[in-house]
Amino acid sequence: MRVSAKLTVGISVVSLVIAGAHGWRQMAQERLDLRAAIERDLRTVGNAVQVSLEHALRDRQYTDIQGALDSLEGIAPDLDLFVFAPEGGLRARSIGSVEEPVLRDYAARAASSRSPVLEIDAEHAWRATLGLPLVDDAGHDVGALVLVQPLAEVRRDLADTRRGIVVSLCVLVLAITGVQALLGTLWVTRPLSALASGMQRLREGRPAHVEGARRNDEVGRLGKEFDALVKNLRDAEDRIAREVESRLALEQGLQRVDKLATIGQLSAGLAHEIGSPLQVMSGRARALMARAADQDEVRKNAAVLADQSDRIARIVERLLRFGQRRPPRMSETDIATPVRTVLDLMEPTARRRGITLTFHCPPDAPRVIADVDQIQQLVLNLLKNALAATRDGGHIAIRLGPGRLDGPEGLVPAARLEIEDDGCGMTDGVRARLFEPFFTTREHEGGTGLGLPVVQSIVRAHGGSVGVVTSPGTGTRFTIDFPMGGLPA
Repeated sequence: MRVSAKLTVGISVVSLVIAGAHGWRQMAQERLDLRAAIERDLRTVGNAVQVSLEHALRDRQYTDIQGALDSLEGIAPDLDLFVFAPEGGLRARSIGSVEEPVLRDYAARAASSRSPVLEIDAEHAWRATLGLPLVDDAGHDVGALVLVQPLAEVRRDLADTRRGIVVSLCVLVLAITGVQALLGTLWVTRPLSALASGMQRLREGRPAHVEGARRNDEVGRLGKEFDALVKNLRDAEDRIAREVESRLALEQGLQRVDKLATIGQLSAGLAHEIGSPLQVMSGRARALMARAADQDEVRKNAAVLADQSDRIARIVERLLRFGQRRPPRMSETDIATPVRTVLDLMEPTARRRGITLTFHCPPDAPRVIADVDQIQQLVLNLLKNALAATRDGGHIAIRLGPGRLDGPEGLVPAARLEIEDDGCGMTDGVRARLFEPFFTTREHEGGTGLGLPVVQSIVRAHGGSVGVVTSPGTGTRFTIDFPMGGLPA
């Protein structure tokens, strides 16, 4: 329903209630006024007839009683008069009047109480009845006078008054409704519709302007504020467009710098990783050339060359695997399954060193949308690092459970994987370079520094997050959260 229609209905209802209350009060006052007038006129006539009849009864001129009633018929033809004797019998009545048993009751009550008895019935019988006692000069009861005044004319007057009030009320409400509907349409509906149309054009990206903004009222002020808002939005759009262009140019420059830095970092790491075995190979090759006749020395140097070649091959293989960034083949899976597969694979190695592996998994293991092979690779890399950092006889705990992950619209449910060891831990310097390619603290053990960068790339490809809590001498805990519903929007 439109605002103008609501205002029209509200004002019409209020007007109807106020006018109806006024009409009801006016009608009630009219009833009271008519009742007072009827009572006054009836008492005046009754008192005059009462005095006349009391004189006639005192002088025992009973024939004059009927004459007085007949003469009054010409003055008030609709007034019925009845004269009753003390014992209750009807002594005289006006022409055309009809005696009713209830009239004797009025006569008896007036005679017994020596006071007037008045009753006005304006609901059913529509008549006024007045009973007056008749007494002589000595104060003796000589009868009673009963006057009956029909109220048909009063009833018609009240009906006409009620009809006039209803007609006036309807005309007033209709007039107020029409004027309010017209003014509401001109002053409210049209300006608000224009404002809504302007908002729609603004949402669609078209030029928007509100007509009637020059009005000196609340609606005009609203239109002015809307026009000012549109102007500010246009200015903000232009400013944002310029900032976006500047940011894109800056990001492109940073990307070029980042690529160069990454290439330099990878080149330095690759040169270091491959340079060491190449130097060994070069030295062994010269030793082989110098002692070609010594078969034992040849076999020893050839074995060293083969080992260093295998090391270079492993470095190149891991580098290629890290650089491929194959898109994950997503499917719904129970994340506990690939974890158990890797645990079965690493259990013999841990048992030989006396390291305890414990796996805590709830009965309803969380299911995620993930690449099973990449999850296995992730768990394998983390578990190998944990085994390398844990002393013989230590403990490694793997836990699965619910977690939380920051999404575009707030926190979203996630499946949490924790791998915690009680090994040597890491310093803050090592922790800061943990995911840097080719950074490793286990060069003497053949570490290449590509395991954790691979873990980070897998987690990012799944839309998850990886966190590390560590300190020297207390162990390390890796926490990985995978979104339950797959990649976030």
